[in-house]
Amino acid sequence: MKTRILWLGLSFLLVAALMLTSCAEAVPGQQEEEEEEVLPAVGEQEEEEVVEEEEVVPPVGEQEEEEVVPPVGEQEEEEEEEPTPPTPTTGYSRSSPATIGTELFIEEDDWGDIYKLNITLVEIVRGAEAWSRIEEANMFNDPAPSGFEYVLVRIRFEYLEGPTADTSYDISPVWFTVVSSEGREQEYESVVPPEPELRASLYPGATHEGWGAYLVEEQDDKPLITFGRDYKGRGGIWWQLY
Repeated sequence: MKTRILWLGLSFLLVAALMLTSCAEAVPGQQEEEEEEVLPAVGEQEEEEVVEEEEVVPPVGEQEEEEVVPPVGEQEEEEEEEPTPPTPTTGYSRSSPATIGTELFIEEDDWGDIYKLNITLVEIVRGAEAWSRIEEANMFNDPAPSGFEYVLVRIRFEYLEGPTADTSYDISPVWFTVVSSEGREQEYESVVPPEPELRASLYPGATHEGWGAYLVEEQDDKPLITFGRDYKGRGGIWWQLY
């Protein structure tokens, strides 16, 4: 009887020891499961990293349009204002007359009507030769007064633009004035010049070239001729008659 009780006690102890051993092994397993991190699959992890690192780049065409910047030199040229061409001075004052053969542009204001003209002093003939041609042009022409002589002036007159396309412009040698080197205006001498005469009526786009006859002082080596001054003698265009 004692032996049987002893075997039961040993069996009980053996069973208890086995149960304790099982519990000890189960606890670390659960701890590892709790500490284990939940990680995505390797393929998914790489895809997420690629998405995070990948830069969003626009298509090539759009990228070039957005990034195209003109070179520094061109950019400065666009920002700078275009230089205004200098206003010509030669031929536009008594102190700076143009030479023979120079074409001058002028806008003539006739009570608000604007006429745009190109005028060129083409040729001059002075002294005895001028009088010979004038006398041949008309036998009733008078010789120059004492102390004066004639100068023939050939002028080309181009009518560029008027108030309207149907507005004519009358050319006359009277519109030109000779001024001495000392600043004296010479009166116009009405004589018949050689043909073609500097008289015509033009419409815009037309051109006429002809002769005008004027008086100059015999001792004046540097007279001038002018056109288009205002009533006080200001402005206009000027040429040398020498």
